[in-house]
Amino acid sequence: MMNIVAKKIHDRKILRLLRKIVFSLPGGKNLPIGNLTSQWMGNLYLTELDLFIKHNLKCANYLRYSDDFCAFHNDKDFLNNIRYCVDDFVQQNLNLKLSMAIIKPAEGMIFVGFRLFKKFILLRQRTVKKIKCRMRILFQKLNWSDGDIASVASMCGVMGWAKTYNLRKIIKNTPFGVFLSVG
Repeated sequence: MMNIVAKKIHDRKILRLLRKIVFSLPGGKNLPIGNLTSQWMGNLYLTELDLFIKHNLKCANYLRYSDDFCAFHNDKDFLNNIRYCVDDFVQQNLNLKLSMAIIKPAEGMIFVGFRLFKKFILLRQRTVKKIKCRMRILFQKLNWSDGDIASVASMCGVMGWAKTYNLRKIIKNTPFGVFLSVG
């Protein structure tokens, strides 16, 4: 990663600071999660993958958000070829291991915490469980910090992108109902 960063940034002081950030966690392979520099460096690092998929594999229907990506095509053989080429590319060039699947659109595509269908979007069950667990913990607290309020607002914002009528209906009669509109 630092070789890729060094191609873009030539200032030695900044590179030294970024190196300290990258290697601040043990193991030598991890970036500190939540750090804005980590988001930038992760995107820069995976730009190599973007370029490979778009230019070398000629996949026009491709998108990536952070470390999640999707490639779309009507030909299953084309997608299988992309899978094997991408797996080889990330192992050889980026020293990463991927978890990939080819799915039929009717089954719903899992992407960034949602399950996407042709005509609607649902939250993943794991996302729903996390929201319920976090709200249960917050519900037991007597005093909410600004961070707690922001957390609830964030969860409600996530729910706003999907069909969550039943979940919002359950939450409506709790203190969190203030953050929701059920309609």
